[in-house]
Amino acid sequence: MRGLIWLLLVTIVLAAGIFWLFFAGDTPPPKPASPPPQQTETTAPEPVIPAPEIAAPAPAPEPVPPLIVDSFPANAQPRTDGWERVGDVGGHFDVLHLQESGAALTDGYPLVPDQVIVAKGWAGDHSLGIRFPDVLLTMCGRFVARAQVSGTRPDVAQAVHPNLQLSGWSADIFVGDLPTCAAPDLEAWAVVPGPRAALAALVGKHRINVVSGAAAREHVSAQVPVDQANYWPHKSVQMTVTASRANMRRCGNTTCAVVAQVDRGTYPAAVLDQVDGWSLVVVGDRAGWLFDELFKTAP
Repeated sequence: MRGLIWLLLVTIVLAAGIFWLFFAGDTPPPKPASPPPQQTETTAPEPVIPAPEIAAPAPAPEPVPPLIVDSFPANAQPRTDGWERVGDVGGHFDVLHLQESGAALTDGYPLVPDQVIVAKGWAGDHSLGIRFPDVLLTMCGRFVARAQVSGTRPDVAQAVHPNLQLSGWSADIFVGDLPTCAAPDLEAWAVVPGPRAALAALVGKHRINVVSGAAAREHVSAQVPVDQANYWPHKSVQMTVTASRANMRRCGNTTCAVVAQVDRGTYPAAVLDQVDGWSLVVVGDRAGWLFDELFKTAP
C-alpha cells in the first residue's frame, strides 16, 4: 500500500516536470508597463482681429442749379439810345419786392449783389386795348431786364379796357447785374410794335441802392437781347371794306364807343389783334376794332 502511494507521488512529479518542459516557454512574457500618455502641448489660436471698416465715401453733393433771371448780364446791356419815346402811357410799374421774402422795397433800401428783386405791373394801351408784347426795364441809360406781357389781370380788364385781361408782367432781376450811376432809378417801358419799335412809359419808378460787395451766385438770363426790328410781327395786308361805312370802335363790342370810321374800299392795313369775331385794325392814321363781317383781307 505504501508503495502504491509513493508510485502515485512520483507520477505526479514527473507529469508536472513534463508540463513545465513543454508548455512553460510558450507563455508570453508579461508586457512592460506602457508609459503614461504624453500630454500634447496645444497652442491657443491666434485672436482674429476684424479688419477696420472702411467708411463708404460720402455721396457727392447735388449740384446747385444756377438762378434763372430776366435781367441781362452786366456786360451785355444795350443802351437805350435810338429808341423813340411815345407820349401815351403804356401801363403801370406796380411794385418791386425781394424774391426771398416777398417784402416790398422802398426807395433806397440797401441791396446786396447776390439778391434777386422782382418787378411787377401791367402794360397795355388805354384807349384801344392794344396788348403790348414786352416790357423793358431800364437803369442808368441801359436796358437791364425784359419781361413778357402775359399775366392775368382781371382788375385791369375791368378798370382800363376789356381787352387787357392778359396784361400782367413780372421780371426777376439779379441785383449784381445792375449798373451804377448818379441817378439809379429803375424804370419800366412798354414796347410799342411797329416797323421800328418805340417805348411807352409805365407809371412808377424805383430808386435802387446797391451796397458794396461782389456777386457770387451763378445765374443765367432767360431773355434774349433786345432788337427794335423784332417787334413788328404784323404783316401789312390789303383790307377791303364791304360795308358802305364801317365803324371802328374802342373795343370789340357794339356797345363800345366809335373812335373812327372807314368807307367802302380797299386799303393797306395791319391787323394787330383778333378776339371773338372782332379785329383790331390800323388803317393809315386810324385804328380801332372792326366787326369781321364788315371787311375782307388779302396779302
